[in-house]
Amino acid sequence: MADNLTQALKTPRGSMTLRPIQALSLLEVGQYGGGLLPIKVGGGKTLLSLLAPRMLAGARPLLLLPAALRDKTAREMNEYREHWILPPHIQIVSYQTLSTINNADFLEEYQPTMIVCDEAHHLKNVSAAVTKRVSRYMKANPATAFVAMSGTMTKRSVRDFEHLARWCLRDRSPVPREFVALDQWSRALDVNVQASRRMLPGALAELRTDPTESIRKAYQRRLVQTPGVVATQDKPLAIPLTLTSHVLESPGDHWTSLRDDWETPDGWECVDGIEVWRHARELAVGCYYRWDPRPPEDWLAARGAWGSVCRQILKNNRRQLDSELQVVREVQRGGYPPDVGKLYAEWKAIEPTFIPNVEAVWESDHAVQWIARWAEAGPGIVWISHRFLGDRLADLLSLPYYGGGGLDASTGRSIETHDPATQGACVASIAANGTGRNLQAWNRNLIVGVPPNGAQWEQLLGRTHRPGQTRPVHADVLFGCFEDVKAFWQAVADAKYAEEITGQAQKLCHLDLQGVETVHTIGRLPGAQWRKGKPPQ
Repeated sequence: MADNLTQALKTPRGSMTLRPIQALSLLEVGQYGGGLLPIKVGGGKTLLSLLAPRMLAGARPLLLLPAALRDKTAREMNEYREHWILPPHIQIVSYQTLSTINNADFLEEYQPTMIVCDEAHHLKNVSAAVTKRVSRYMKANPATAFVAMSGTMTKRSVRDFEHLARWCLRDRSPVPREFVALDQWSRALDVNVQASRRMLPGALAELRTDPTESIRKAYQRRLVQTPGVVATQDKPLAIPLTLTSHVLESPGDHWTSLRDDWETPDGWECVDGIEVWRHARELAVGCYYRWDPRPPEDWLAARGAWGSVCRQILKNNRRQLDSELQVVREVQRGGYPPDVGKLYAEWKAIEPTFIPNVEAVWESDHAVQWIARWAEAGPGIVWISHRFLGDRLADLLSLPYYGGGGLDASTGRSIETHDPATQGACVASIAANGTGRNLQAWNRNLIVGVPPNGAQWEQLLGRTHRPGQTRPVHADVLFGCFEDVKAFWQAVADAKYAEEITGQAQKLCHLDLQGVETVHTIGRLPGAQWRKGKPPQ
């Protein structure tokens, strides 16, 4: 099949060959007018996204992808044209661009007859502006062919991809479309369901081949055997993957005030547990963000009141509003009751009285010093979650920092042009480089700022541990606080769920773990950084 389709799609001078999973995906897209493609990291999805429109005659294609991959995909498209007969024109737009207010009507104006989504998990959040806009267009234009591809199609719930499956396959979707049934399936299959809400399999048990089979394994078979669904179900990559844990002790006494009083080192009180979590992860590597000066209380109160009502409007949205700016315009037109307009007017009146100035405040360079020793030991990628750390490492250690767009701000070069053999170690933003990039030239990683879910881990490890890699891959992980450890084990639970649901081996389920503390053992270490905080009385 792959050989035959290669002959049909390649140029006379083309020397590339389709992989079997690519050929099967293309054929099913052509046969069913769309496809749900949970294909592994490194499975060849970029070429798939460019060839898929060839399978539907006269398609007017739109390719949606993360902003960080737009330039990379454009470069690869030019390279692929030498080998493949691609559509003469493919409109490429990032999810981030489509979410802006200036592009609120882009889909209606462009009128694509086919939408191909690379890294389709960026449409997972049904409350996000970009997802709302795609949803609205698909509802108004149900004949539009839709292709969703991702190596991490689901994170913790079948709800993550219900709408994607519906757009791709319509009434052939392997996920219930009716709300009550979807809720019941979710409570039976998902991870992190409270014991009091967990449902027994019920009729889902009929999918089992024997009584001992797990309900997730039974559902996996239903999912991957659905016409129009093509999933990789490979065994773990034969290349060894090892993860070593390192506990990073943080100097100073700021941890006690953060845990017991919910206060930052400068005495500012955190408003909720999410803010505590954020500052803990920052302080674990020696720094925290703050507004300097701090905002007045009346400014914060007005901002919070308007933000609360705006979120409620978007949540219960019946006017096709996707963003705060659209809500503002509707309020200004008098489209909401006077009390809503009053809250907005109060906020706009006080907003100019304070201009936020965000600064990074360094408490310690303990993480920077640890990273310096690691980088001196040999070429490797230092993966970071915080921009302030990337800037610090670039300034103090002169390491290239590949941030926004995967580019080094000082040289404009892409991380994919960095030669580890001659240029040594580098620093990479997880947000900018953790998906879509082929970094198999590297096999040594240091992860600083633990990704909080299994999908991010699968994508991140897949940058270096991927088909084509010839050397064992190693990842050192710095754990700097209780939140890091909790995030890691939540990610492991996520990975087990994803593997059971999709059948695709998840890296966190099969790597060699060395010395990772659990949420129970980490609490026995001395110091407030290793215990969970409680709201102040």
